[in-house]
Amino acid sequence: MSMAANIVLPKKEIFLARSQAIGANVDKITQSNRMAKLLVDNFRGWVSSAAVSPLELTVRMDKDQNGLISGSEFADLLGTMTGERPPDWVTELMFSFAGASPDSGIAVGEWLALLAALGVEVPDDLFASEAPLTGAISIEPEGPHRVDETLTVKLSFSRRVEGYVLVVEQDGSQDVERLSVPPSEMDGGTFDDLELTPDEAARYTLHLMHGDVRLATSVIDVHGAVLDPAPVVAVEPQHPQDPLQPADITVTAPAVASPSNLADLIDHLAGCKLRSEAIEAALAAPMMNLHGVVVDTSTTLLGPEGYRNSETLVVQADAYVVEVMMKTAESYPGRGAEVKMTVRPNDWSLARRRMVALEH
Repeated sequence: MSMAANIVLPKKEIFLARSQAIGANVDKITQSNRMAKLLVDNFRGWVSSAAVSPLELTVRMDKDQNGLISGSEFADLLGTMTGERPPDWVTELMFSFAGASPDSGIAVGEWLALLAALGVEVPDDLFASEAPLTGAISIEPEGPHRVDETLTVKLSFSRRVEGYVLVVEQDGSQDVERLSVPPSEMDGGTFDDLELTPDEAARYTLHLMHGDVRLATSVIDVHGAVLDPAPVVAVEPQHPQDPLQPADITVTAPAVASPSNLADLIDHLAGCKLRSEAIEAALAAPMMNLHGVVVDTSTTLLGPEGYRNSETLVVQADAYVVEVMMKTAESYPGRGAEVKMTVRPNDWSLARRRMVALEH
């Protein structure tokens, strides 16, 4: 393996910034020092006329392969190239261009930045390459999913990103939802959570984009509301009524009163055996007042008309938590904000054991 293979420079933009800074220092010194200008011109000629590449010259200079070029190593190589070992002031002046001294030496990366500042081309394969950015989409809860069910879309990235775009396509529809999320609105530099509430039975395709690159794709099949199967009732055989026996009388139990406040309603929903039963009870409940503190927020990508591309607030009240899908607006309460609002019960999340409501 070539010794050059052991040289790894920083990212190219960082290297070039350092090279420009060294170049500015070279210009400053050569403008006031005629001998420095003459040295730079001659050095360029020596490098361009050398039988090997500047990279190979650098490798040969670092004889002990410790990543540092000493003043002695530089003088030895320059003596080989010109036929005469240079005086100490030449070595000192050359090292001063990069802010180094012959005694302490100059790092190989700094030396190559100096060469770049003097117009020498540095191979691209020496620069550190960043692993390609990857992303992932996960949906909670797991399917099957139904219309008006609130889903959590979890997005993750292999490294910190400066925002992203989520594209949602619906089969059979020309409308495409495109949500651009800046870094200031993400839950973290490498992750974000969104709320999605499909209002139609269809197949939805989610594309996670960063710039023009598609990082991940996920498909969600949403079905229409499915009623729970009706219980099987045993039918008693019919017999002629004995006129001497009293007729059977069917007694109907009185309807259970609808809960009048959020705490009672949530207790009632939590006690429902079937999710469809809980949703039916939530939709039948009246408007209710909510007073609590926002403990979390997420972006509502899809939802009922008037609530799309908005925010979902997770509100902690005294003894319960409610997720509130806010109406589309320019701003929303943030974490820690105290809120008082009227909400309309809309759904029950089995996964999170929470009621989902709509801002009224």
